[in-house]
Amino acid sequence: MQSSLGRRLHLQLIFHSVSFAIYFC
Repeated sequence: MQSSLGRRLHLQLIFHSVSFAIYFC
């Protein structure tokens, strides 16, 4: 459960980072 949550948070962080990069560019 904890591992799944951490993985989900990491995935969400990457998604936000990519979205921000695309928006900035």
